[in-house]
This record gives sequence, structure tokens and C-alpha cells, in this order.
Amino acid sequence: AAIVLIGAMPAEAGGHRAKLSRDLEERLKAGNPASIQVILNGGAEAVSSIAKRHGARVKKQLRNGAVLDVTPEQLAALSADPAVPHLSGDARVHRMMAVSSQATGADQVWGGIAGLPGYAGRGVGIAVIDSGVANHKSLKNRVVASFDFTGGKRGDDEYGHGTHVAGIIASSDDGQYAGVAPGSHIVSLKVLGADGSGDTSDVINAIDWAIENRARYGLRIINLSLGRPVFESYRDDPLCQAAQRAVDAGLVVIASAGNFGKTPDGQPVIGGI
Repeated sequence: AAIVLIGAMPAEAGGHRAKLSRDLEERLKAGNPASIQVILNGGAEAVSSIAKRHGARVKKQLRNGAVLDVTPEQLAALSADPAVPHLSGDARVHRMMAVSSQATGADQVWGGIAGLPGYAGRGVGIAVIDSGVANHKSLKNRVVASFDFTGGKRGDDEYGHGTHVAGIIASSDDGQYAGVAPGSHIVSLKVLGADGSGDTSDVINAIDWAIENRARYGLRIINLSLGRPVFESYRDDPLCQAAQRAVDAGLVVIASAGNFGKTPDGQPVIGGI
């Protein structure tokens, strides 16, 4: 069983859509003098032109936009630019996970249900977007590839959460604590650092990488046991848009339901994804 959560309810269809995510609006109102990273969606040429026009520095390229490093003055100017559809803060995401084989019914699937043969996930590739995966004996031969999106050169797990999640998914079935799909294989996409947090933009890049490489690694599922507060409608949230691209490409996106909040128009939602 999989839960696919893509942001908020479409209650604001046809209504006003804010130019800035709520965190950016509040930052401007507070008069915070520090620079901030924002996500601007769009084609490379259009984004580059907007950044140059306002003197903003492009810190990171995304497949569908870029992360800009802007001052409060530049942020205000960008919000007034008719060529800018929406700006989102590059908010920090944090690890989240709470699941067990019994709670999900995985142990019943292993044994077979209603006359169907048992199944343990063999041949299914799962992209674990987290803090990396350590070389643990319970995950021997389960991790087929590892990539680091945090700017580092190694995909090792400095925090421990990614290894924990990978173990829940695919830990070997020859021990006491088998994962829910011990026959599956893992592709580790590191987006969280040693403190268990990371940038939204790195998660977006990891999702897009999984989409582009799904055939090469046999990926059918993306696991996101992380989240952040809700600052905007799912229609504008670049992280929700990336998750939607994955779903449109045929991938199942499993997101933890750890954050509760409301959209800018007051609609209740679970998580940012």
C-alpha cells in the first residue's frame, strides 16, 4: 500500500494566488536584513534574464528553475516584476518516519493473501531521498547506487535517518528485523546533512534525477520521509510540482504524513507534499 500526497486541496481554483510564499511575505514584513534563498520556476533563459535584471545571484540550477540568493530589496523588486509568476523560499526539510511491517500489512503480503503467492518486492527499485545510506550488514547487496545532492562527493549517512529508512524498506529477510520489501533494491539519493536537514531545492533535484533515471535503475517508487511547514498552495509549491512530475512519469511517491498545517487560504493539509 502506498500513500501519494500532493500538497493541498484545490480550493483556491480560480481565486487569487499569492506572488510570494507565506514565509517570504512574513520575512519582508519583519524587515529581516539578511539575504535569503528563493526558488524561481521557469526556463533557464527566462530565469537568467530575471536574475540579471534584478542583480540576483543564481546559486543553484534546477531542471525547472533555479535558486536565487537575494537581498530583501531584491526580493521586493522581484515580487513586483510581472515576469515573475511566483517565488518560494528554499525552506529546510527534516527527516520523518514512523511505520512497521505489521502496521502496513507487509508481513501478510510476504505470506500471500487470498490465494495469491507471497511477494517481497523483488525487482522493484526504490529511490530513498534522505540522509544517505550507510554500509550496513542488513542492507548488503540492497543498495545498488548512491548519489549526493548536498554538494558533497560521498553518499554516506552522517545522520543515520536514511539508513534507518532503508532498513525499514529493504533490510535482509535472514535476520530478526526484515524490511517491508526485503527483495527490493535501493538507490540512495542524499539530500540531508549531518544535522538531519537540507534544502528543498536539493530534494527537487533528487526527484527529477529519479524521474530521468527510473529505467536505468528499475525505479518504481520514491520514498520521502522528510517534510517542512506549508507556506503556499500546492499549485505554486515547487516541491509539490516535482512530486507531481514523478507521479506523471509513472512513479509512486510515498511521503510521510508528519507535518500538519494550512494553506494560505486556510485549507487544512498534511505535509508539504
